[in-house]
Amino acid sequence: MLEIGGGSCLGLINFAATYPDSRCYGFDLSATAILNGQRLASGVCPNLTLAVDDIMTAANNFAPQSFDYVIAHGVYAWVPAQVQSALIALIAHVLSPRGVAFVSYNAMPGGHVRMILRNTLLHAISEVEGAPERVAAARKALAAYGAEQAGDDPLMQGLRYHARMMLERPASVVFHDEMGECFAPQALSDVIAAASQVGLRYLTDAGPNRMFDGFLPPDAGDIADPDAEVVKLAQMRDYLELCWFRATLLVPSSAPLSRSLDSSRSAGLWVSAQLEVLDDGEFRSRGEIVKIGDPELASVLRELAAIWPGRLRVEQIAKTPAQLDGLMRLHLAQQIILHAAPAPFVTEPGAFPVAGRLLRAMLQSGEGELVSLANRNLRVDQQELRAMLAAADGTRSVAEIGAMVTSIPSDQIAAALRYAAKQGLLQA
Repeated sequence: MLEIGGGSCLGLINFAATYPDSRCYGFDLSATAILNGQRLASGVCPNLTLAVDDIMTAANNFAPQSFDYVIAHGVYAWVPAQVQSALIALIAHVLSPRGVAFVSYNAMPGGHVRMILRNTLLHAISEVEGAPERVAAARKALAAYGAEQAGDDPLMQGLRYHARMMLERPASVVFHDEMGECFAPQALSDVIAAASQVGLRYLTDAGPNRMFDGFLPPDAGDIADPDAEVVKLAQMRDYLELCWFRATLLVPSSAPLSRSLDSSRSAGLWVSAQLEVLDDGEFRSRGEIVKIGDPELASVLRELAAIWPGRLRVEQIAKTPAQLDGLMRLHLAQQIILHAAPAPFVTEPGAFPVAGRLLRAMLQSGEGELVSLANRNLRVDQQELRAMLAAADGTRSVAEIGAMVTSIPSDQIAAALRYAAKQGLLQA
């Protein structure tokens, strides 16, 4: 796996620590960011290399077709056009014949709204020097812009709403996204056109509400150019739904693809579901009520709800084509999550619990925000829980961990470890 422009590459570090048989490489132009990543990964990820490098020349450092997966998250829409071209060319150079590249970017047409707010902010802070001062001035300007005014038309009401939403985002994200030197939201069709010039084709998107964009509709019939058709349909959907962000997946042009959705292919995957069980066949997910008419499938969903964030193999759950179709519809509606592999964490602590390797390194270095084996960021401020996780290195029993962390009553140690497991903090 290669990560391009990943800053300190925390996500890549977590992947390398979780899957020690992988071979991972990440680079960024910032020496400070790479040094921070190297410090965190030291002694944890012997399968990981982090380096300072430039997208413009990085292809010289890699053999052709040398990576199965490539990640460029939060880069493409924030660099000049010549760097965008070099990034896509680098992906085409290093991607293996059946490899997949992930390229995320602020998308059009939602990008037009972001551009309005960006230009407003840059004008408001044009005379302010220093990054902290500029962020503070930008937040003040957003607060003023976001205040509702009598007589606002619907368009202005929408702009003010999005200004208020920007205020809720971390200041570092706003500084990177809207206040950076380069900010060029992209239309999907333009990204795919650029990719096709260097021998790449559109697979689909990884975004939760866009992951089926690479498939033709069931009633599409015989399409002369399926690739062009899915891009055309996805681009129109972006216009109709005011798309803001895309996480586009690219593959080599020679990669064999089927644009027909076949739910039977999900049988080898794994599934998890964060569901609230309401009644026989009824669940609440993401604020919506889901009704399952198949009693057998409903029973399995109750089991999934009980073991969240644990996973079950799809073929354990769906025995018939109708049940596979049902799972696929639930996945499309974002009610369940499909995974390519079993969970790298346990949901119940074993006799000798083991916190993730990276997690223990982050605790040792005093990091406030941690990253779980489920690749989720979370804060653990309770010193007792931090000490317990640091002690869980696989050599100590639950009782021995309790003896080391005397600030937690001994009868609560097991419950605390179960809580940690439910957060994806204990490795399998």
